[in-house]
Amino acid sequence: MERNEFLSKLGLGITAVCVGSCGSGAAYDTPQPVTPPGSSLFTLDLNNDIVNIGDSKIVGAVIIARVAAGNTPNSFSAVQVACTHLQAKIAYNVKQNVFICPWHKSEFSTTGEVLVGPAVKAQKKYNVVISNTTLSVLT
Repeated sequence: MERNEFLSKLGLGITAVCVGSCGSGAAYDTPQPVTPPGSSLFTLDLNNDIVNIGDSKIVGAVIIARVAAGNTPNSFSAVQVACTHLQAKIAYNVKQNVFICPWHKSEFSTTGEVLVGPAVKAQKKYNVVISNTTLSVLT
């Protein structure tokens, strides 16, 4: 292979990698849907989902856990699932009644407050509304 042919192919390869990884910018140009404050992110049927104390479920960017008996908003905790330290998915620990990050063991209360670092920023907390046996998580 001649030097010029090699450099030409190298240039095409680099261009292909850049286009493939950088894209056309369309993801940044396309408006993303905005959920109005107070609107429902998702709903759960409490006859089938998170029935027992300690049960939890991840839906999108939210983890919701049943922290007490009964079908009242106070029986549930909904916070962002990504740890504010390095974005690992947190999990609910029923014995300690906290959310724990598996990577560096940050702990968060059921209201999202930092209890143990290295995380320093609280988790976003979501509002929960109950209607009969339907639980809604709101923005």
